[in-house]
Amino acid sequence: MNAPPSPEHLANACEPRRDAHWLELTAGANEAIKAGRDDLAATGYLRALNAAEDLFRTGDMRGTTVPLPAIMNIACHNLAEMAHQHGDIRWCRRFLDRAFDRLLATAAQRDADILFRIACIQHLKYTVAELSDHLSQHPDTTRPLGTYVTQVRRTAAEVVQSAAQTKRVFPSQHDGQGKLSD
Repeated sequence: MNAPPSPEHLANACEPRRDAHWLELTAGANEAIKAGRDDLAATGYLRALNAAEDLFRTGDMRGTTVPLPAIMNIACHNLAEMAHQHGDIRWCRRFLDRAFDRLLATAAQRDADILFRIACIQHLKYTVAELSDHLSQHPDTTRPLGTYVTQVRRTAAEVVQSAAQTKRVFPSQHDGQGKLSD
């Protein structure tokens, strides 16, 4: 038999989620799409992107239903998909680039929380997949897919090195002298 929930657990379960507004805006925009109201959906998705930016800027991953990097990806990808469906390839690419650039820049910030940086690197795979699909249909010589992949690899290596130095993420693999053991 399970122990009854603690008062602390109950208090946390009753607290409003920090991403509730973003979730509400996104759900409303999704409903507008289903109803054929692209004008309302676009407004909702833009508001959801603003809410995502506000959440993401905090760097505080606690108190959200959805991880912050996923919130940023979803907000940008909803707008990119909408632009693509309306044949606006330029705006589609802008929103995909926005997600990529925000996640990559945050992952590269040495003063950001290491767990947040790792989460950003992990969620870049979704944006790179979307960019890969987009670029296969609409090649771009100014910023081809290889440049994105190179940037992710370089930044991921920096994040792994930072994580190893903190001992916080890989304590069992750490040799105690700032190096990962074999």
